[in-house]
Amino acid sequence: MDEPKPTARPSWLTIGVIGAALSVAVYVFVIGAEIGTMKQKVASNELRITALEVHGSGPVQATAEKVNAVTQRADRILTEVLLMQKLVSDLAANQQAQGVVLDRLREDVAKGRSP
Repeated sequence: MDEPKPTARPSWLTIGVIGAALSVAVYVFVIGAEIGTMKQKVASNELRITALEVHGSGPVQATAEKVNAVTQRADRILTEVLLMQKLVSDLAANQQAQGVVLDRLREDVAKGRSP
């Protein structure tokens, strides 16, 4: 009669390899889940930043208005400084021309007195 063969049990090496493979699979799954969570956080933060930049909250809009006001004031000041420099250079050129005319008049007067 044929005796039924006892079922072969897996060896400790096979169980160790399967355990290691399962632990690696779990580790890869956990790392993938963490990466996915980080990507979702980054995406939600980008949406929040974009919303603040585009629509703006109260403090962001107030700060942006202050920056724009300072920029416009600086532009006005620089424009006025350039106009003042132009006026000063025009006055200097006019004064130099008048100085030349006065020198000629003095020469003419000095020549006219000396016989």
